[in-house]
Amino acid sequence: MKKSLVLSFLLGGSVLSFNCQDTDFEEIVSEENTSKISKLIDFKGLQVNHRFATPVEELKITHDLERLKALYNKMRRGAKKNSTNHTGKIAEEELPDGATILEAAKVVLPDFPYEEIEGYTEINRVNKEFVDVGMIENDFSDLTLAEIEEQAATVDQYYSRNLDYLVLKEIAHHPEKYTIMTSKASCSGDYDYDYNSVNEFLANLCVYDHTMILVTGKLYGYVRSAVAFLLAGGRAKTSSEENYHGLDPGDTRRDAYRHTLWNALLAQYYWTIIPSKSRRMSFAKLVSNHREILLGGSVDSIEMDFHNNAIGRELWSQHTGYRKVFGITVGLRKPDTSELKTYCLKAVAYNSCYIVKDYKGTVPNSKYTTAESKEEILKTSANTVVYFKGPIAPQRVITTVSYDYSGCDYKDVQEQNSIISTSRQGIITANNDPLPLSDDCIKRTYSYTYINACFVSKDPNYNPYLFLNN
Repeated sequence: MKKSLVLSFLLGGSVLSFNCQDTDFEEIVSEENTSKISKLIDFKGLQVNHRFATPVEELKITHDLERLKALYNKMRRGAKKNSTNHTGKIAEEELPDGATILEAAKVVLPDFPYEEIEGYTEINRVNKEFVDVGMIENDFSDLTLAEIEEQAATVDQYYSRNLDYLVLKEIAHHPEKYTIMTSKASCSGDYDYDYNSVNEFLANLCVYDHTMILVTGKLYGYVRSAVAFLLAGGRAKTSSEENYHGLDPGDTRRDAYRHTLWNALLAQYYWTIIPSKSRRMSFAKLVSNHREILLGGSVDSIEMDFHNNAIGRELWSQHTGYRKVFGITVGLRKPDTSELKTYCLKAVAYNSCYIVKDYKGTVPNSKYTTAESKEEILKTSANTVVYFKGPIAPQRVITTVSYDYSGCDYKDVQEQNSIISTSRQGIITANNDPLPLSDDCIKRTYSYTYINACFVSKDPNYNPYLFLNN
């Protein structure tokens, strides 16, 4: 218990925190939670200092579609009855659209221990990059850090249900602040290809995605699912347009990049109380797999998306570490969004394979069928991004420079002989010139190596680079 109190003081007040990869210190000051009146309640066997406005009975109810809709409309009726201009019957409404959830969540999030999503909302904590462990310890004051970690699923669910309730209450009680979508039109296709802006994308949550969020929300939280899903999808779409503007959005490198980045961002943006890469990756997998199945499409297109989705999740995991204090994991040290974009762009540019389904050669029977294209995807390495609609990725050019220092004068003969011997035996890259010598005496010889991107074709002599402009 003494150890727990020491750690509680360190994590809840002024903290000296260790980077998981170095020994630098950073000072962390956690916001004291004294402004909220709390009461002690029992939540699934855990004692909680309950400071939220959520009724205790609501915390016991699973947040499925029907329950959330009924709760939301109950809140709307209550708010209307208490207003001065209430007249007539209050019509039932569907649950709010994704853009409304995003905006309303900003209002209530400062009272929650979740870390900030980059570029989404400012949470008024100095240490908003990480989960506020001190806030959790104040709420679950009877538990040690080890016990909080053991009860992670229950603690996580407690905050998630409060978040769902308070966001719906915020929207129901302040309808003038938000645009509520009263009807959901079914999608005629993939919304990612139809909308011209992120705002339009967020404001047009189609029936597939509305259903998907509610299904995943039952396991991962309604608001948390919506926020992560919509922000990740909108940002991946925008980035794919910016980086591959001239490419068709379906089954090309643009599509491959969008799916790879989308899954990396799903894991990045999903909130968890206890630092868990596996929980975030499981969420991203369920969301993306469920959506591919709902939307349907050709079997090779679906397999391509499954394949690239998995690469995105793995890229996020590879570049995400754990933040530890005195050997105890207290947070995730995640890359920022721009870094994830770079990792995904490099994966598509340098480690992708084009399955030549849109064959332009003349050899008979050299076009892949949909089933054959799927089989080629299944045979591709799990680390290699795939696409089957051209054009192929540009050739890579590697420039190397050979240096001849024989015309240079050196004060130190021994140094001269050593350097000249080394330079004449090897090739030094242009970006790694170790010798700050005058250009007048150095003779440079440049050579260029062109590397084709990976491609697979039924015609062994086919070269997709010959058809880039066709």
